Amino acid sequence: MAKLSNKALEAKIREYEEYKAILEEAEKQKKALEEELKKELERRKVSELEVGGKTVRYTVFTQKRFDSAGFKAANPEEYKAWQKEITSSRFSVA
Repeated sequence: MAKLSNKALEAKIREYEEYKAILEEAEKQKKALEEELKKELERRKVSELEVGGKTVRYTVFTQKRFDSAGFKAANPEEYKAWQKEITSSRFSVA
């Protein structure tokens, strides 16, 4: 791939930011629709509903998760022994 000029790079960054804003707005709209659907299920006092060939579900469930902060406080040496180093990458435009 050829190196981009600063002008081309600025255009790519603007385009990236435009798409990011579109996705953020779409996510807000999706969450609002989700809330409407949940409220309708609650209003009908059901956890599952079939409409138009689609099944909408809203269920509450319980999970057990490991309390790493509590384990670290109670067993700091053992916590250190079980830590592992990982490598990650991060991308941002500010």
